[in-house]
Amino acid sequence: MTALIYSLALGFLMFLSITCRMQIEVNSLEKLKSNASYFTVKALDKNKFDVYQTEEVLKKHSDLIEEFTWVTAKMSEFDGTTVSSTYF
Repeated sequence: MTALIYSLALGFLMFLSITCRMQIEVNSLEKLKSNASYFTVKALDKNKFDVYQTEEVLKKHSDLIEEFTWVTAKMSEFDGTTVSSTYF
């Protein structure tokens, strides 16, 4: 009986600990969501976009930008491509 009560109490404490950690994480993500945003750059001419110059501007403001990445357009959107589908 003592072992049962001990295991129930320990399980309840673990449940409370995990619940509190999850709530703290959710609150911090909500705060980040309200104060931060995604910055998107779209080029009108896909062949004349200067990646080097854009990266230099992003690195220059590294005190404001935590991280960045590049997402390319679909291959089928480029003129003259013959790719109809890709397989992974």
